Amino acid sequence: MPAPGTCQYAMSNTLDYHSPAREKKRHDYAFALLSWTALFLAFIYFVFRGPIYPNGNRLWDFSVCASSSYLWVHGQDPFDWELVKKSWIDRGSARGITPDISWLYAIVPPTTLAVLAPFAALPVAIGAYLYLIVTTILTGISAWLCGQWANIRSDNAWRLYIAAILISVPASLGLYSGNPTMLAAPLLLIGSYLIAHWRNKGSQVIGGALIGIGVACKLQLGLPIFALWLLLGRWRASVTAMVVAAIIAGVAVGRLELANVEWLAGWVENVRKMQSAGGLNDYVAAKNPDDLVNLQVGVYRIFQDRAYTQQLTLSLWGVLAVFVLVGLLKSRRRQESTLAAIVCVGLLILMPVYHRTYDAIILLPLLAAVCAGLARNLKWWPGWASLLLLAGLAVPAGLPFYLQKRGLLHIDDHSIVKWSLVIGHKGWCVLVLACIWTTIFLLRSRELDDFHVPDAKDESGGLTAQAG
Repeated sequence: MPAPGTCQYAMSNTLDYHSPAREKKRHDYAFALLSWTALFLAFIYFVFRGPIYPNGNRLWDFSVCASSSYLWVHGQDPFDWELVKKSWIDRGSARGITPDISWLYAIVPPTTLAVLAPFAALPVAIGAYLYLIVTTILTGISAWLCGQWANIRSDNAWRLYIAAILISVPASLGLYSGNPTMLAAPLLLIGSYLIAHWRNKGSQVIGGALIGIGVACKLQLGLPIFALWLLLGRWRASVTAMVVAAIIAGVAVGRLELANVEWLAGWVENVRKMQSAGGLNDYVAAKNPDDLVNLQVGVYRIFQDRAYTQQLTLSLWGVLAVFVLVGLLKSRRRQESTLAAIVCVGLLILMPVYHRTYDAIILLPLLAAVCAGLARNLKWWPGWASLLLLAGLAVPAGLPFYLQKRGLLHIDDHSIVKWSLVIGHKGWCVLVLACIWTTIFLLRSRELDDFHVPDAKDESGGLTAQAG
């Protein structure tokens, strides 16, 4: 060993100071600090913008649905808006509700009312907060399972993934509003994880049962997920899902029929009023159309024609759906990755019909795959592109109008393309994400159920899905 004070000793210390191991440790400390900071800030945001923060409009959606469900439990018409309002006001389900509200209607199907009945039948305060606790726990479990599904490895990546969920509008707004999506989507994701990863009979049956409840709770989310597993040949799970959904549907409709409630015409009329021109869910005249994630919002701002908007949207959706179907048939033959499949199906769910931002919680597997991929290779460009597009879905509703009102955003009212990109940006984000992940699913899938991208030292590129 060279004596201290010699040139050789000094050089040895210098080389040790700049060794790769020491530099790697510095980077690890930096990433750890970044991830912990992001998690702390995201938690603060979630506290003040999510369901924890007290506000008169908290659990608004749950109040509407639970009031209809309460009428269903007691054999009354759950789609008679005057009865719903009376139940709503008399039971104190939400503050600020008055009898003169005429722009809202009860539209959730009888199956949703049956699923919510255990909460709606309880006293208002107990039922509402029990629902909030249950949906928060289920969302957390589904987020953890999606991270496992994507094979997130490092602690830093886990912390950034959790921070992204806490700060995301779908999670905070969905739990805050109490929409049935926050019950249905976690059940669908948990059930899908069980079906994908555990081939034993019990797991397939439990997963199928959860899918069946999710279908009954939110048809437009659940039916495509059910179709996914049916196409992949998971017969035991698919049959179980059908049986459970059929039982719930039978109970839901049977309760109304036994009570001699004329419900079908009222339900259809309420849906028509909400979806038709000028309705609350109309992609043209909605109060905050930038809260909608379906593609029609942006397409209509360009062509200003409802019929053409529907045709173009369905055409784009149909092309992507055909490619995804081809990928699913390939996956069924080869038992390939199901994570990329459920990501593609989740994106297809959001494109063609009415969906609000909280419905994008069904994209938790996509967020997990992006975090896992970037943790392995920071040069993986589809991950960065997906992260940027997911950030576009996190823009709060009404922000463009607020910025324009304050003079911070200047867009000419006649600038059709600009307004399409601003007001309909969430739909365009979903479309581009669907294109990216359909390509991943078709061209780069491998066997097993882990989503994987090459490590940074791998020169083969970024678009792969193989076993970790």
